[in-house]
Amino acid sequence: MPPPPLITHLPDIHPKLYLGSRRAVDYIQTEFPHIEASMCVASNGTCDYTRECQEKGLQKCESVHARDQTTSDPNTILAFTTDAANQINDLLDVQKKNVLVHCRAGRNRSVASIVRYAMLFQQMKGQETINYIREQNFKQRKMPHNKTLSNQTFEIVLLNSGKGIH
Repeated sequence: MPPPPLITHLPDIHPKLYLGSRRAVDYIQTEFPHIEASMCVASNGTCDYTRECQEKGLQKCESVHARDQTTSDPNTILAFTTDAANQINDLLDVQKKNVLVHCRAGRNRSVASIVRYAMLFQQMKGQETINYIREQNFKQRKMPHNKTLSNQTFEIVLLNSGKGIH
C-alpha cells in the first residue's frame, strides 16, 4: 500500500517549495528524492527529526523556534514567522535548494511561515496565499480547507501584518 500523500508542492509561491508534516521526512528518500533541505518550525525550537533528515541524506536541516506554545501574542507570532521566512528565503533563493518546510502536522506553524515568506519575498497577498495553500493541500494531501491554517490567531496576525515587521 503506498504511503498517504504527505507533501504539498507549492510552485506558485516558489518552484522548489514543499509543505508537509514531520512524517513527510520519512518518505523523502523514496518518494521525494529531489528534496535537498528541510526546515522545521518547531514549537520548542528543536526539530525531533534532525537525525532522520541527516540519515536520509538531506544536505541541510534547519529549524526555527516558533515560541507559540506559551503565548498567542501577535508580536511573537510575527517574529517567528519572519525568522522562518528569512530561513526559507536563504534555502530557496540563496542556496538554491528544494525545501520541505514542516512542523508537527504541516497545518499551522509551517503554513504561517510559508505565508510570511510569500508576503515578504514573493510580493504575494496574504489571503490569496492562504487560499492557494488551502487549495493545494486539499488537492495533494486531501486535507480539508478548514484544517490548513486552522489557528485563527496566526491567520489574523499574518493578514494584519501587511509587509511591515512590527
